[in-house]
Amino acid sequence: MNFYQKIIFATLSVFLMIAACSTPEEECVKPGSKKKVGKYHMRQDSELTTLMKEMEDDFKRMKADIAAGKPAKPGLDYQKILTAHGTEAEEVPSESYQAFAKNFLQTMEAFEKADLEKSEQLYENLVTSCMNCHTVHCPGPKVRIEKLY
Repeated sequence: MNFYQKIIFATLSVFLMIAACSTPEEECVKPGSKKKVGKYHMRQDSELTTLMKEMEDDFKRMKADIAAGKPAKPGLDYQKILTAHGTEAEEVPSESYQAFAKNFLQTMEAFEKADLEKSEQLYENLVTSCMNCHTVHCPGPKVRIEKLY
């Protein structure tokens, strides 16, 4: 590569870096919608997916509290599990999903009222409840759920 080719290459490289950095940021996208990234469309998390990720964080905190001998109290409104919109429109209203969700909520109610001794077993029952539902409805997150035991 001669001197002039190097100058042209360097100039083009700088120009392309400036052009790439000056591209405006994309607008915010509502959950459940798709945004275009290049030639691909990326699906945004549904309301239910977002709730489940928050649940995972809450469960990790509760597990740590139990391990430390502290009372573990939920930090979320778990009733939303009955109404949050899922990735698939028919997901949440199905009788099967609603049955799993109501069972989960009953266990959560017992967990909230339990003493420290019983809370460990009820915590495991909550995680099992999640695994049972995900076995039927959405098996993808089961690996993450197993880590909550």
